[in-house]
Formats: sequence, structure tokens, C-alpha cells
Amino acid sequence: MGSSVEKRSATEIRIVLKINEGKKVLIKTIRFEGNKAFSDRRLKKAMETSERWIFSWLTGAGTYKEEVLKNDANLISDLYFNDGYINVKVGEPAVRVLDDKSGLEVLIGITEGDQYKVGTLGFKGDMLDSQESFSKMLKIKSGEVFNRSTLRTDVFTLTDFYADKGYAFANITPLTKVNPEAKIIDITFDMEKGEKVYIDRINISGNTKTRDKVIRRELKFAEGDLYGSTPLKRSKQNLMNLGFFEEANLVTAKGSADNKLDLNVDVKEKATGTFSIGAGYSSLDGIIGQGSVQEANFLGLGLRLRFRLPLAPKPRPTMWD
Repeated sequence: MGSSVEKRSATEIRIVLKINEGKKVLIKTIRFEGNKAFSDRRLKKAMETSERWIFSWLTGAGTYKEEVLKNDANLISDLYFNDGYINVKVGEPAVRVLDDKSGLEVLIGITEGDQYKVGTLGFKGDMLDSQESFSKMLKIKSGEVFNRSTLRTDVFTLTDFYADKGYAFANITPLTKVNPEAKIIDITFDMEKGEKVYIDRINISGNTKTRDKVIRRELKFAEGDLYGSTPLKRSKQNLMNLGFFEEANLVTAKGSADNKLDLNVDVKEKATGTFSIGAGYSSLDGIIGQGSVQEANFLGLGLRLRFRLPLAPKPRPTMWD
């Protein structure tokens, strides 16, 4: 890189920087130290960063991006956490230029720790069902290898169960007790149901063509109904199944009271009409064809209209002509 200085006036100068970028240096090798549970190949598969290859110019493989590489350390940690290694430590990736200047080398150090299994499972707090029923809802099982992703899914499952009974602000907290000697984790789900919540107002936007009533009849809610997580998901699916919208977003917002929620329905409409025309030629009938117009959302009422216009052939002469 070079530079030059040009005096433009008594109080002003111009600095010109000349930059020679040179050849782009790609990641040639990714190495790991300390990994036993997972092979290098498995760890690389979990990462977004990859090594260069013959088609790197097309795919971008081997490109070094600092923030992406730092996030790769988190992705590797998740891989271990989901296989029972709750004390895993993944070091910050170290990057250096290879001695022969042929590329970059990435080195990631890993301290795995011990693998843990699930011990006892329990429930406490605001119980809306029996412990046996709650246990059947869980994917995580006693005696199996601990999986943080599965635990997170189970928290969502229990939260939805409470939400379907109107407790939109239920808080499910998994309390863990680690036993290093036995290599097990006991988990107790602490249930806090909060207050029942009702739908206050339903606000619809984005529908430039479709009538509000067409959208409302697909919703599993009416104003004043008890809130429910499953009806909310089904309402969105019903709207998408109509085929009128590219997107349908249902978002709740604070209503007129602490135990009320507004439901904001925002849709993005798509074209619902089609036009087609076909033609052919017959030595007997001459030109034959047909045109048709279809509209799946006629007048925005959700009605289906189909109109066909045949192109009549030239009348054939008869013996009486």
C-alpha cells in the first residue's frame, strides 16, 4: 500500500491511498484438539465455516469471516450439549497463515468433560394435571443421554399446554441438579401459570382485496374468547390454506387490561386470478380453441369463479347447403 499527499490550498491537503489487494487467502485447514466424542469430520459438518475446495470461487467455501467463526464455536458447543457433555469448553478459534503462504489454518481447542444422563424427572408449582400425565408429554426420558435441545422442546410443549388453557403468560422453568459422581442430571419443572388471558380485539391489516369477514371466519378465535396456543397456530394454517395470501402473521399485543390480548392479523395478498387460452386446427372443423378465466377470490368474498369461452369452429356444410 502506498500513499501520496497533494496540497490543494494553504489550509487543505489531499491524501491518496493506493491499495494493492493481492490474492484472496482462503482457509486451507481446520484442525481440532481434544475431541474424542466426535470426529473432525463431524465437527466440521456442524460449522458454517468450511475449508476451501475446487469450487470455492463459486460457493465461497474457505472464506474467513471472524464473526461467523466465533459463532461456529457456539455451534460446536451445542453439538456437545445435545449429547450430554454439559461441561464442554470450546476455545476461541485461532487463525494463522501457513508457513508456505498457501492459505489459512484454523485451530479450535476443545475440553469435552464427562457425558451425563438424565436422572429423575419431577414437577412442582401450579399443577394443572398429574405428574404422570406431564411425564408422558416429555420427549426427554430418565436414563437417556441428556440433550439440551430436547429439554428446550419439552419446555415449549409444557408452555403450550398451559397456554391452551388460557394461561398465555405461563412460565415453565427447568431446575437442574447435577450429580458429578453418578454423571446424572435430575430435572424438576417448576410450573407458574399466571393469570388467564382473553382475546380483546382482533385487528386485520394488509387485505387490500379480501374482505375482513373472509379472514375472520378462518380464525379459531372470536373477541372475548379464552386465549389458546393451538387455536392460534391453526388460525394461521387456515389462512394459508385459503391460497389467497403469500404470508399470514398473527401477533398478540397488550390489550385494554393485563388479562387481555389484542390479536393483530397481518396478511400479504397474492394474485388469485388466472387466464389461459388454447387453440388448434382441424381439417374438418377449421380453427378450434378455448379461453378461460379463473378467479379463486371473486370480489374478495372467497368465492371461486370460472368462465370459459369456446372459440366456435366454422360451420361444416351439409348436403342441403
